[in-house]
Amino acid sequence: MTGGESVLVLEDSASIRSFVRMVLEEHGFRVVEAAAGWKALQLAEASPPDVLLLDWQLPDITGLDVLRALRAGRLAAPAILMTAYGSEELAIIALRLGVRDYLQKPFEGDDLLRAIERALSEVRLKREHAALAEQLRQSDRRLVQSVQRAAKAKTPLLKLARLMDEFERGLPADFKTRIDQAHRFIQEIAEVFEEPL
Repeated sequence: MTGGESVLVLEDSASIRSFVRMVLEEHGFRVVEAAAGWKALQLAEASPPDVLLLDWQLPDITGLDVLRALRAGRLAAPAILMTAYGSEELAIIALRLGVRDYLQKPFEGDDLLRAIERALSEVRLKREHAALAEQLRQSDRRLVQSVQRAAKAKTPLLKLARLMDEFERGLPADFKTRIDQAHRFIQEIAEVFEEPL
């Protein structure tokens, strides 16, 4: 289900971090942990994660403060907020900062996995789109190169056909038969390039 995406877990509770790590690693995710906001900022700047799992209440700053700082630094990874203190005001602030999901503590492993998968679905689609766009650009480049090569190869054939036409006008009939055969041969070669002479 996962392609080894990385998850930065910001949680001050060692037991919750351990639980999250166990669940995510069992499903192929790479987990980076931080117990404090400043550490999460350092880790995210050093190696941007694919998704952020942020606790709301921390000893130094809130998870949303960390998210604000990361967004200011242009980190666009989707974020999931974990909290035992839910409120409508918190939900509005979180949504404005681009939080993709919300986990009410305590939560089950399946709830965590569903939230992570929802958050990563957009990231995966963007990666797939970028990969397909690059494949299309490469195909376009190859097509242009092929057309250019074909045009270069065809130009001498066109010149030869014109010269043969001019030469043919001044020859006796028996030579014209041979010239016609040669001309048809050149046309067959030109048709390989899908353009009639």
